[in-house]
Amino acid sequence: GDPEAQTTVGSSYYWGNIGVEQDYKKAFYWFSKAAESGTAESLHNLAVLYAKGQGVPQDLDKAMKLYTMAAEQGNVPAQLGVGLCYETKKDWEKAYQWYAKAAKNGNAAAQCLLGNLYIKGLGVSKNMGKAVELYTQSAELGYVGAINCLASNYYESNRIEKDIST
Repeated sequence: GDPEAQTTVGSSYYWGNIGVEQDYKKAFYWFSKAAESGTAESLHNLAVLYAKGQGVPQDLDKAMKLYTMAAEQGNVPAQLGVGLCYETKKDWEKAYQWYAKAAKNGNAAAQCLLGNLYIKGLGVSKNMGKAVELYTQSAELGYVGAINCLASNYYESNRIEKDIST
């Protein structure tokens, strides 16, 4: 079959649109068919189902394998997915590497998550300035999580300054 058409049908079942009810098992079936072609988008879509346990038992190892295959083809959401898998495994250096790839490619969520690593010094040296820069880039792309992080860090830095001055 045509992987693009299979992906479209799978997406319809995943989101429950174009006149079909949401059905993760059917989405899994169609994404699996499309993934046989090895296209990055279809591999990414299948990885999401494995990562979330939607329509299939959750399997982070399979998700990571599929995300990596898609990410190596340049699929930016898959680059984020690989980073999330490494973060789940607390492999901060590899999470950092993949978030950095996705962030460089304009992924707002990856920019925010990379900022979190800089704030906490996980996989990279602590750097508040770099974190704020990444949060700002992400926020400018409309990522609400980054706006919350900026507000939270602004509040914390003001509280710390007040504690120091009193």
